Amino acid sequence: MHLLMLFDALKIHKVRHERTVQIWFVLLYGLNLIPYLLPFSDRDFSRLQIALTEMLQAMAEGTLSTVPSPWTLLSDGNLVLMGLAMLASLITLFFGLVYAALIVAEPNEGTPGEAVRRILNTLPRLFLLLILLIVPAFFSAFVLFIPLIIFGLMMYCLPLYLAFSKKSLTDAMRHSYDATKGHKLMILLQLVLLMVVIAFPQNLILSLVGDSSWAHLLILTFFQVFRALTFGRLMGRMYLLLVKKLPLVVPSSPK
Repeated sequence: MHLLMLFDALKIHKVRHERTVQIWFVLLYGLNLIPYLLPFSDRDFSRLQIALTEMLQAMAEGTLSTVPSPWTLLSDGNLVLMGLAMLASLITLFFGLVYAALIVAEPNEGTPGEAVRRILNTLPRLFLLLILLIVPAFFSAFVLFIPLIIFGLMMYCLPLYLAFSKKSLTDAMRHSYDATKGHKLMILLQLVLLMVVIAFPQNLILSLVGDSSWAHLLILTFFQVFRALTFGRLMGRMYLLLVKKLPLVVPSSPK
């Protein structure tokens, strides 16, 4: 069952609203490419790389104060590129959650519009939780983020709980904890295996296209969007299994 769910996550087109998901994919692909195509974006981060190398050398020599801050070496174009790329990534993450909500709602013939509205309604509470996690995340860095990873596994069902129920944030967190109890290792293995399965063709294709930076950009962007939707599909399937107790079923014919 777990392997079936893993490979089902790769079939992002297998939904009733197949055409809508295809449009999402194309739009997200273009959106993530735009920051690199704008004439005022600067893809040259060599000065930052040199500064970081010098900083590491200075730290080893105990003369860190003589090295300028790397951020002062970023051009306006670098900052624009970083900001727009981050915004595009956040929008891609949002549609990954929307796709997860669409998978959950599919047995009840939910629509893409309903999925978008459900996830939009969860954003304020998710944003509040992220703010509350800033300090714990900082301290978890000293132990390789292990506490944060465990917490993330316990809250794996939280976004969809918030989307499909009227529960408060604390109640949804408690229900997500209960739903993932005894399943955290399985969730982690599914996520890791999915990353490995996607990384293999990505790295293989990158090795075949040579040193073309534009080819690398096109390939990496494609797999970035594909990864977001596959992880969203997996989240939706896991929610149906752990919360709704619905086994994996063959998707309906697309409209």
